[in-house]
Amino acid sequence: MGQLKFSRKINQKFTFNKNYQTILLGKFIIRICPQLHLSLGHFSTNSRLLIIEEIIMNKKTSLLTIVFSLLAFSQIYGQVGLMVGPNYSNVRHNGILENSRGKLNFHYGVILAFHPFANTPELSFKTDLMVLTKGYQQNLSGEDFNLNLSFLSFAPMVRYELSEGFHVHTGIELNILAGSNVNEGLQTYRNSERAVFLGLDLFSDKFLSIFTRASFGLSPMLDYYEIHPIDGIQGQLRDIYTTTVLIGIQLNIYNEKIRF
Repeated sequence: MGQLKFSRKINQKFTFNKNYQTILLGKFIIRICPQLHLSLGHFSTNSRLLIIEEIIMNKKTSLLTIVFSLLAFSQIYGQVGLMVGPNYSNVRHNGILENSRGKLNFHYGVILAFHPFANTPELSFKTDLMVLTKGYQQNLSGEDFNLNLSFLSFAPMVRYELSEGFHVHTGIELNILAGSNVNEGLQTYRNSERAVFLGLDLFSDKFLSIFTRASFGLSPMLDYYEIHPIDGIQGQLRDIYTTTVLIGIQLNIYNEKIRF
C-alpha cells in the first residue's frame, strides 16, 4: 500500500492539541488499523495523532467517510458459507395447548463470519441469514395436528475460539414470520419473534464443519386482547414461546482475507 499524501507539509515541531478524546480515538484507530499505522511510519507519534485529529475535526468529512476510510485500511479474515440441517422445535406455554409435543423441521441459509481484531484472533462475529421452520404437534381426539411456522431469520452472534476449529457462540434471532401450513397461521400468530441462543461450532476452520445450538423464544407467538362481544376487552393473551435445537453442516465456500 502506498504512503498517504497530504495537501500540506506537517511541521514535526507543531504543538499537538491535547484533546483527550481525540487522542484516545486516534490511538484506537492506529491500533485497529495496522496498515494505517505503517503508512504513517515516517511521522512521529504526535504527528500521526494530529493527522487523525484533522480528519476527525474536519467539518467537511462525514462520519460515513471516516468509517469507509478506516475500512479501506483494514484486511479482515472472513468466512462465507452455506448451512443446512434439521432442527427439533417445541413450545412453552401456560396450559393453553393440550397434548402438545415437539416435532422435527429444517433450516437452511447462508453465513458470513469475520475476525475484525488482529490482536484477538479468537474473537469473531458471525451472521446467519436463513429460512427456519418451527412448530409443534398436538393430538386432538386421537388425530395428530401439525403446526409449522416458517421464519426468515437474521441471527447475529459473537464467537470465541476455545481451541483450533472449536468455537462457542451466542447471539439473538430476529425472526419474521413468512409462512405457515395452516390457513389462519399468519393471522393467528405474531408476525415476528425474538429469541436468544447458545451453541457450538466444530471444525470451523475446515471446508466442511458442524454446528449446533439451542434457542429460546423471548417474545410470545400469541399476543392479543381477548374481547367479549358484550363486556368488551377481558384481558391480554400472551403465550406460546418457542424452544428450538438446531444441528447442521456448514460448507465454507470462502475462507480468505477479505478487504472492506
